[in-house]
Amino acid sequence: MDDTRENDVRSRRDVLSLGGALVAGAAAGATLLGARTAQAANETTLKIAVVDIGLVFKKYKRKEHLEKEINAKKDKVEADQKELQVRIEGIRNQPRDREPDAPDPR
Repeated sequence: MDDTRENDVRSRRDVLSLGGALVAGAAAGATLLGARTAQAANETTLKIAVVDIGLVFKKYKRKEHLEKEINAKKDKVEADQKELQVRIEGIRNQPRDREPDAPDPR
């Protein structure tokens, strides 16, 4: 009996929260519609533009130059990284002068 009453309270609460959300949405819509109607009465037009950013970047004149510059820097950094990695491996593989009982620092 208590479970059905608890479920009933939950369902009422869900209905009320949904109703509240709908009322809030309707109020917001009415506010926006009212503002749009007021602008139309004042003969102020609303201008909206749609821009294809992909197309803008494809047509950008300096894009190819900048890509080449970035790729050259990236290649230099990768080459420097490989060189440092080889040097680090060389240092790691050198025999160490240490006590026989000393733990390996690796």
